[in-house]
Amino acid sequence: SSVTPNTGSTQGGTMLNINGNYFSTSTRYPLVVKVGNQPCTILSSTTTIIQCQTPVAPSSSQNQYQG
Repeated sequence: SSVTPNTGSTQGGTMLNINGNYFSTSTRYPLVVKVGNQPCTILSSTTTIIQCQTPVAPSSSQNQYQG
């Protein structure tokens, strides 16, 4: 499994690719991805990849943060 890229802008908008296995595709159990304890907007997902757009970082974060 992997997450790319591993850093992003504090302004948000970074497209994350999360690769793995057995991600849910059920609407009964929707996926939730958080970055810096903020929701990452899911743009697409399959059982092996999730693509989401990162949120703006909380004001306490001044530089790049881990994605």
